[in-house]
Amino acid sequence: MTINPTTELEKELLAALGEQVLKVRKLERALDAALEVSNKKDSAVKTLDQMRYVYQGGELWKPPLGKPPVWSSENKVPMIDQSAVDPRHVV
Repeated sequence: MTINPTTELEKELLAALGEQVLKVRKLERALDAALEVSNKKDSAVKTLDQMRYVYQGGELWKPPLGKPPVWSSENKVPMIDQSAVDPRHVV
């Protein structure tokens, strides 16, 4: 579609419209980037929660205390070492 502005006002309006379209596209790209960062942060928080890290404010998370989990080769998911959780547990 071709628009042929005939008056000076139409030319100015067309230029202003083009500028607004560029601003909207720039904002869309910024929003997409912000959503991607937000998704990455959500994934990082879920990962740390699953690894039993604790957030106590500040910049860093605290690792869990006790023995590290024992990894199962069958399903690649850490199995909780019961002796780390309950010192009365007998193997």
